[in-house]
Amino acid sequence: LTFFTFTVQFDFIHYSSEYVSLFLLSASILILAVFVSSPRRHGWMTFAAGIILGAVPFAKVQSIPLGVVIGISCLLVLSLRKSPLKNRLKDCAIYGAGVMVVPLFFFVMTKATGCFEHMLKSYLLANVSYAKQGMSFTTSIGTFPQFLEMSRVFRAWLGFQLTMGLLLLVVVLLLGGMKSFKSFSVKLLIFSAALLIAAIYSVIAPGRHYIHYLLFLTVPSALWLMACTACFGQWAKSLKKPLHIYAVITLVMVGVVSVVATLLLNDPANRRPRGYPYKFTSYRGTPAGNAIRNLGLSGQSLAVWGWMNELFIETDMWSATSDTVLGFSWVRTMRL
Repeated sequence: LTFFTFTVQFDFIHYSSEYVSLFLLSASILILAVFVSSPRRHGWMTFAAGIILGAVPFAKVQSIPLGVVIGISCLLVLSLRKSPLKNRLKDCAIYGAGVMVVPLFFFVMTKATGCFEHMLKSYLLANVSYAKQGMSFTTSIGTFPQFLEMSRVFRAWLGFQLTMGLLLLVVVLLLGGMKSFKSFSVKLLIFSAALLIAAIYSVIAPGRHYIHYLLFLTVPSALWLMACTACFGQWAKSLKKPLHIYAVITLVMVGVVSVVATLLLNDPANRRPRGYPYKFTSYRGTPAGNAIRNLGLSGQSLAVWGWMNELFIETDMWSATSDTVLGFSWVRTMRL
């Protein structure tokens, strides 16, 4: 839900380098949840979990802090479960072996093909140099609020998730609900907070405020709200007085209304395409597109100087160059 909410922001669609990282991180969190909920040994799943996490740095170096938090959490769960020490050590070893699969594969392949030094300089060292050339870390922290302002919908939704989760915790703490918390809920809360901090670091560490970096906050912020809601739910189940129950119901209703109001008030009317169907049904193409189409060149190649990528859609011709931005093709055509 969080992910699809943000697809209204063009930069989240056009710059897609975070998508694979988000998929791998989400899969790692899902497997971590399986480890926590089921005390039995998982064998192949433990090895697969390591492989998935080991692929994270190769999807995008910027996601490494998130991977570190998830990896350490997995090792803690595997090493602290109630089973013989021999089995716990074996599970940790299997997980560690899985983590090394993808890095070893890249090392062997690049070494065998003579590309290792190129990969080392162009990918790893170049990313480090890229981060150093941006603004300092302290400056990035200070300008983080302005960074969030670049996407009004994202800022509103992220702010709601953080504040609503914190509000739920404050209510429980003020009413003495800590006693109803199970250890699992507290651990989930700590994990989600650590993951959120790592995500914020990943976003601001490069020292460049590119809006698509904010995608790294989507999963951790949603997990934070879920963890706070889980703690709140455990406390609500222990309530017996009608007044307390009514207060909980009221708070939940206020939260739901806040979500709807937040999204509606922060999404400009001109960004809601379903309200303007005539713009799509009445579109008949640009003059240039109509002129080219009349030449009967459908299926052939077309080179365009500039960013009129909608011409490829209108003329049914394919791009003769590799510099075409597909996102602009359909977005511009839809807007026209």
